[in-house]
Amino acid sequence: MMRSLSRTVSLIISVLGTLANIILAIQLVSLWRSFKWDTESEWEGTADPWTTDGIKLVVSLSVAYFAIAAVASIVGFIGIIKVRLTLPFDFELVLNTFYW
Repeated sequence: MMRSLSRTVSLIISVLGTLANIILAIQLVSLWRSFKWDTESEWEGTADPWTTDGIKLVVSLSVAYFAIAAVASIVGFIGIIKVRLTLPFDFELVLNTFYW
């Protein structure tokens, strides 16, 4: 009973983690596209190109982080499903049979 509950909670957490990370990555990508990177004239923006390069670097690293976190959550979800489907028998009985 307790194993089933913990696996169910793990399954729910992995699904929520996947959805949250995918939503954050999509939001950052949409923000990236809507942000105006170039100034229309040389008098509008700062003369420091490092500012926009730094922002681009932080946003791209954040998108990569959330995308990789979503993939890791999906892999965890698949692992939980595989273990859940292959556990109709007791592993203690199998271990005691073969190793003792």
